[in-house]
Amino acid sequence: MRIVKTPYGSIPVNDQVELYNNGRLISCIPSGMCLLKTSVGKLIPRYSTSGYPDSSYIAVHFYAGGELHSVFLESIMPLETPVGEFNAEKVTFYRNGSPERIFPVKDFSEAYSMGKDVEPVCVATPAGIIEARIAGLVFYKEGTLRRVCLCPGETVKISTPVGKISIKGEIGFWPDGELEFVTPASPLNVDTPVGTIPVFDGKSGVSGCSSGALSFSEDGKVGMVRTSLCGIKAISDRKLNFEFYPQQIESSEAEVQLSPLEVCFHPKAVAVKSAPGMNPVCLAISDFKFQFTEISSASDVLTEFCRAG
Repeated sequence: MRIVKTPYGSIPVNDQVELYNNGRLISCIPSGMCLLKTSVGKLIPRYSTSGYPDSSYIAVHFYAGGELHSVFLESIMPLETPVGEFNAEKVTFYRNGSPERIFPVKDFSEAYSMGKDVEPVCVATPAGIIEARIAGLVFYKEGTLRRVCLCPGETVKISTPVGKISIKGEIGFWPDGELEFVTPASPLNVDTPVGTIPVFDGKSGVSGCSSGALSFSEDGKVGMVRTSLCGIKAISDRKLNFEFYPQQIESSEAEVQLSPLEVCFHPKAVAVKSAPGMNPVCLAISDFKFQFTEISSASDVLTEFCRAG
């Protein structure tokens, strides 16, 4: 056994050490208990290896400059976060030492899949106190809250620029604390610069970090909506018309799934994207009249395409 000295504390190690080309420590698994002093408290990195055979469970990682990057803890312990005490098993840091991501279990995907084993907690957010099972917290480098990631099946009610609504998945905040995005837990009619759109994305917010189905600009205006519940027709006096519909996507389930339309709003224009990876179509709002066609299934999309043809 040898001792590796770091700015955060000394770490006893055996052979499980990885180094950068500059000789600085990349990662290690402690061979015994040690304490690392950090901005969220004194941490005990995991030194027990039983039940954790793969390299993803290496306990301590560093940046090339020697700054602490992440710590996988020996056990779940309370951390001193910018939003109060939060029980966690893993924490990642920015180079300046402030926390970036905090997880109640090893990582976000595991927290998500193990949602039933995560206990409800109260977290003070710019949108008010949230009491729920939380899969992770994300912070800005300056220490303000960036995202709250809810466990699967969890919903909370919060105040938004379009009213108090029930949301799922994630809640995102701008650096000044204003609401950046949410995903409504059920279909929600939202007034936009081109008309009322039923916002709903059944897949958004259920498998990790996302930008939500409803986002807002920093001044509280609707900036983007996603919907799989309607098609959009843009009709021009110059007979230059456009039609947009949710796209069918492959699914492991028997029922065909629809990829929602993404509609982004700019001061005088709207940009519509029919599917992920596609280029958006940008239209001047003053040049078009917008109509909306209800979509309830993939067969409705096919029917509308046939009518358009």
